[in-house]
Amino acid sequence: MPMLRVLPWALCAALALFSFATYGSLPESIPQHFDAAGNITSSTPRSPWSWAMVPIVAFATQALLAGLGALLPRQPELFNFSAKERFLRLPAEYRGPVVERMRELLDVTSAFTVLVFGIVQFMIWRAAFGHSADGLVIGLIVVSVLFTPGIFLLTGRVNTAVDEAEQRWNASQRHS
Repeated sequence: MPMLRVLPWALCAALALFSFATYGSLPESIPQHFDAAGNITSSTPRSPWSWAMVPIVAFATQALLAGLGALLPRQPELFNFSAKERFLRLPAEYRGPVVERMRELLDVTSAFTVLVFGIVQFMIWRAAFGHSADGLVIGLIVVSVLFTPGIFLLTGRVNTAVDEAEQRWNASQRHS
């Protein structure tokens, strides 16, 4: 299993460990919502459920994306991208490298998503003790903006893999 496929699960485990380790030290009330400036706009009583919500959503999101990635070899039509029609016209034996690029994109997206949830949980933990969350909010915004070109780059790699698979297929038809 590629390291990139394991990374989101490792981040989920780190988030769960952090959440478990810090629960006992939390005050009776923890932040539940922040505005864009990082100010707490609502709080909730501390409970295992309220503190576990972010890790649960992170894990569920990761499980959904990993499940989608596992389905791609058998149901590649689930993945939406600009060269999808060309990809689906390829014989199954030429699709492997393209599916691997699709899974790579999902793995990176998963790791990024779990990382964002981890930052949010850390931000809640810091704010619960009166520390400012504004720097972390700005960090989340900057990281999210910087992630967008990465998605375009990875999507371009999927499209390039389709181009290469088409070339291999066309070459094999000429030699037949």
